[in-house]
Amino acid sequence: MEETSVPSATFDYELQRPLEEAALIASGVKTQLEREHYLYLFRKLVSQITAQMPKADEISRARFLFNWLWQVKPQRYLPGGYFLLNKVLEAQIRPVPGPVGNCLGLTILYNSLARQFGLKVATIHLEKAFHGVPHVFTSLFTGDKQVDIEHISADGFNQTEHLDNPERELWGDDELIADIYLSRGNILFDARKWLDAIICYNMALELNPKYQKAGLNRAMAVSQVAT
Repeated sequence: MEETSVPSATFDYELQRPLEEAALIASGVKTQLEREHYLYLFRKLVSQITAQMPKADEISRARFLFNWLWQVKPQRYLPGGYFLLNKVLEAQIRPVPGPVGNCLGLTILYNSLARQFGLKVATIHLEKAFHGVPHVFTSLFTGDKQVDIEHISADGFNQTEHLDNPERELWGDDELIADIYLSRGNILFDARKWLDAIICYNMALELNPKYQKAGLNRAMAVSQVAT
């Protein structure tokens, strides 16, 4: 289930795409035909949820979406699991039990779906969360309320554990997409595919110029090419 390989690094990312399409491109889904296949799966998932979505306030709809995903896949979270949206979609729709993704993959899927139901969501990034590792989750904005949605636990809706974390950072879509590129770059780096890793890190930095980790990892990859 872990991300043991990723597609080679060729991209045509454009700003202002819907989150799900941008995430598919960042995930390495290269051709329009392939993207249309996964967008079809995404729309199929939206249709399944729409058939049961209550006519309610934003928090109730957001909670329903969260609970629906967990009910369909009650073992959905896996540390080190899928973060590429195409793999996450396949795992979510696959009619067998099993995990869907890691915190990044689950956050991208939830945020993309939430937008389809008129929900205003963004991402919270913590550079050091559980056991000091990076972590992302969703934050819902409605009226004067902000509700944290933690995707690694079935009890994660309206999570309060991270509210006072001083490293709490609000991310928009560009930063979230940048994290896909960073994660791809890291796998390519571990596979000693230095040039492909550099391309990924460059894309991460283009989307999030302040992403220090991407800059550091790119510098290490460049040093490997130079040796």
